[in-house]
Amino acid sequence: MRSVGLGAIAGFTAPLKLAAQTETGTGIFSLNVGLVVWTWILFGVTLLVLVKWVFPLISGGLRSCSGSRSSSW
Repeated sequence: MRSVGLGAIAGFTAPLKLAAQTETGTGIFSLNVGLVVWTWILFGVTLLVLVKWVFPLISGGLRSCSGSRSSSW
């Protein structure tokens, strides 16, 4: 009977030990300044490529597509 009681106590304290370990900031949601900086840099480069080359192609395709359709919308 005594071992069952100790096992139950260990079962209840395990989540508390895990919670104490994740509060140190080493988990997946910890703030890493280098990662934030690289994320913003790559976002800016991607947005620049989209604005410079991709969006004009999409806009031109939509203009040519809308000019050839009849106004049945």
